[in-house]
Amino acid sequence: IREEYQKRYIYISVDEYQDTNDMEYKLVKNLAGERKNICVVGDTDQNIYGWRGAKIKNMLHFEKDFPKAKIFFLEQNYRSTKNIVNAANSVILKNKNQLKKDVWTENGHGEKIQLMRALSDNEEGVLVANSIFETKMNQQWRNKDFAILYRTNAQSRSMEEALRKMNIP
Repeated sequence: IREEYQKRYIYISVDEYQDTNDMEYKLVKNLAGERKNICVVGDTDQNIYGWRGAKIKNMLHFEKDFPKAKIFFLEQNYRSTKNIVNAANSVILKNKNQLKKDVWTENGHGEKIQLMRALSDNEEGVLVANSIFETKMNQQWRNKDFAILYRTNAQSRSMEEALRKMNIP
């Protein structure tokens, strides 16, 4: 069966390779077979699915598994400001399991990053709601000018409750 699929699929392409699990890794390696016509795209700094079985080692060992592969690093960031990119780089440097790269941008410095420290989800919700309220009052922004991004769905409740208490839809 493997030989049949290797004949059928001459080229293999995998996106988000950093999120592959052991079984997907074995499947891809077997399909690539002797030809090793494989292209993967991924970023060790965006590996977020460990809880789902994703193994960052698949990405880290790619060059060992496919020694003739050409590796290209896409290091220019087109979206973020220099302050954001520099902050991200300083955090990423502490990661032991990474492929070293130097992310950079031609964009301006942008606003300074603000750090808010909260001891609980509820306190975090209050800090965010207060920040929105103050910005609305001081800069005449409207509700549609804001968005809240959170790491997990569980955080939405504390945000919603804090916003509701301040009459912010």
